[in-house]
Amino acid sequence: MGIMPSVVATGGKSPNWTVIMLVETVFCSDFFLFHLCLSLAQLEEEDLERKLKKEQKAKLKEEKKLKAAQKAEAAKLQAQKATEGSKKSEKKLRKREADDENPEDFIDPVTPAGEKKQLSHQMAKQYSPSAVEKSWYSWWERSGFFMADSSCSRPPFTIVLPPPNVTVALHIGHGLTAAIQDTIIRWRRMSGDNTLWVPGMDHAGIATQVVVEKKLMRESKLTRHDVGREKFISEVWKWKNEYGGTILNQERRLGASLDWSRECFTMDEKRCKAVIEAFVRLYREGLIYRDHRLVNWDCTLRTAISDIEVDHHKSKRRLYKLYRGAQKNDMNLGICSRSNDVVEPMVKPQWFVDCNSMAKAALDAVISKEEKKIEIISKQYEAEWKRWLENIRDWCISRQLWWGHRIPAWYVTLDDDQLRDIGSYNNHWVVGRNEEEAISEANRLFPGKKFDIVQDPDVLDTWFSSGIFPLSVLGWPDVTEDFKTFYPTSVLETGHDILFFWVARMVMLGMKLGGDVPFRKGYDNTIRNSIPIFVFFEHLIDKAFGFYEIVEDSSITFRYCRWLPLIFCVKQEYQKGKEDGYTMNHGKPELIAIIARKGLPSCNELTA
Repeated sequence: MGIMPSVVATGGKSPNWTVIMLVETVFCSDFFLFHLCLSLAQLEEEDLERKLKKEQKAKLKEEKKLKAAQKAEAAKLQAQKATEGSKKSEKKLRKREADDENPEDFIDPVTPAGEKKQLSHQMAKQYSPSAVEKSWYSWWERSGFFMADSSCSRPPFTIVLPPPNVTVALHIGHGLTAAIQDTIIRWRRMSGDNTLWVPGMDHAGIATQVVVEKKLMRESKLTRHDVGREKFISEVWKWKNEYGGTILNQERRLGASLDWSRECFTMDEKRCKAVIEAFVRLYREGLIYRDHRLVNWDCTLRTAISDIEVDHHKSKRRLYKLYRGAQKNDMNLGICSRSNDVVEPMVKPQWFVDCNSMAKAALDAVISKEEKKIEIISKQYEAEWKRWLENIRDWCISRQLWWGHRIPAWYVTLDDDQLRDIGSYNNHWVVGRNEEEAISEANRLFPGKKFDIVQDPDVLDTWFSSGIFPLSVLGWPDVTEDFKTFYPTSVLETGHDILFFWVARMVMLGMKLGGDVPFRKGYDNTIRNSIPIFVFFEHLIDKAFGFYEIVEDSSITFRYCRWLPLIFCVKQEYQKGKEDGYTMNHGKPELIAIIARKGLPSCNELTA
């Protein structure tokens, strides 16, 4: 420890080193312990001091944080007060500015019809469709943006708008048709094609006559027989001119890019000429004849009607049977969709079209691999096409009405005929484009005999004039530039319910009279449970945006596109789709929910 051992006197004796060493050891141990305790005490004091300093430092830091938070809160409150004051000032400023505004600065000036839209000095605070859309469309129309040019060298692309009945106002079905066809036409127009979209209206024989007859009875308490045929027809034309253009004006309101310079009506002069020509040609080829046959007879309207105008209902009626008395029996009654009266099957003298040879050609145009000219989308309807045309019956084309295309046939009554009623002799009918031709034909058939002729009072089935519509809208029977450029048309888009009544008849008459099919592709736009919808629209989107090729029925594609708010589509294979609930039992909200749940492409992704 740095201390030398002491020498202790022991009476002259030598020191006891054991004692000395013990004393030193004891002394050294106490000294060590003392210093150790002192060191520990110092360490404890230093630790306590450091702890106190640390705690003091943490306390100061916490106090600083608290002061900073209090300062921030105060600043926030001050900022909020300043903002509120600023908002109040801005609100007062806007109010003063609004008081100083000229309301006329926000109103669009009146735009003369056909001129480019004139805009207000300030943007209107609310959107007014009637003020905006109407003016723009009239300028588009007057500028000829939708007009096709038959002399143009660009590839033609033609769609004929299925002519709506003159009696109807636009409903969702027409809106859907317009949206679909407008999308196709605008796409092909932007692609550089010489596009033609032809508008038109159908005279709707039975429907229009019923409407005007009811109007006549309501206003004058008169029937058509009271006023006579000529006056009644005049009343129908008056009604048509006053109310008949409603749906075409509504098509304009939709923004449909139709070529209005080619607008037509199935009873206008050019279409009447085409109808008469079609009848005469078919008659002279032996395809139109007159005979007594079983027809659907409406006992109220007193006319033959087509199968599509007959609704079938089951009813319990009291039926009297010989020797058995009265019994109630279940009966399948035919009800006229126009008059709601019972339709009776009756044998009546009518004009018919022999459809057998034309049906064979129309069937081959769709089914035959060698002679296929038309593609029906979806292919499932080819089976229905085949079923109709393989079992076709002759077509009754005469109607006992006053409104419609009067049949260009005259009955010849010879002076020496014993029976004088019209139609008494079936071989006394002559057909011509006008009365002069009919007289010439009568002289040829009955040389040297005196006779009188009278035109058949019946009119043609509306479907007859509709059947030649793709021909007549392009100028047939004349070989016009439009006909040479735009026939056959490119696409027909319609519903499956008139696949036979209109589509098949257009194909038959188009091939027979026009020399070719009336269109190359036929699309079905009908929504049906568990059946793909808008497959043609899939084709359009694929080609327009390059997604992928059109799929077959086993892998049907649906899409949702902002262009057509009426259409909501989902991409899924058909069989898998059925398992997941992808059927058309779903409404729009349910399908949109499926889109979200499956993570399928959204509207913006598809149209980006």
